[in-house]
Amino acid sequence: LERDSVILAEQIRTIDKSRLKEKVAVIDEEVMLRVDQAIEISLGLTDI
Repeated sequence: LERDSVILAEQIRTIDKSRLKEKVAVIDEEVMLRVDQAIEISLGLTDI
């Protein structure tokens, strides 16, 4: 991303795939693993 960004894992929303236009960024694997963990915690799928 061009600037620092924040992922709000506690504010999950669903949208239809047809509303997605184009990729705006690529997230490296390490960051994506941290996002996955945050989502699991937010949804109560794992112990903290």
